[in-house]
Amino acid sequence: SAFAHKGGLHVAALERSPDSYQHVDPAAVGNQLRVLISELSGRQNILGKIKKLDLDMEGRDDKFVAERALVILNRVKKLESMGYTFEGADASV
Repeated sequence: SAFAHKGGLHVAALERSPDSYQHVDPAAVGNQLRVLISELSGRQNILGKIKKLDLDMEGRDDKFVAERALVILNRVKKLESMGYTFEGADASV
């Protein structure tokens, strides 16, 4: 999909300025923005998934959430280096 993004820096920049990385609003063509998780991901990819899935982070400070996201990201990168793939399996992350 033209609206699926996985590069860490790309996703972080997309969060700040979607128009910089998408020439058209995904909804205008019946699509939606998707942030993938892969070996190319950054912490922002994980933080975005936490937010999108509305995981209960109530009462957790930003530092705790960021640290947990980094732990998850490092685990994904290790598993992908062993042959696992998470791009098409959101529920696996």
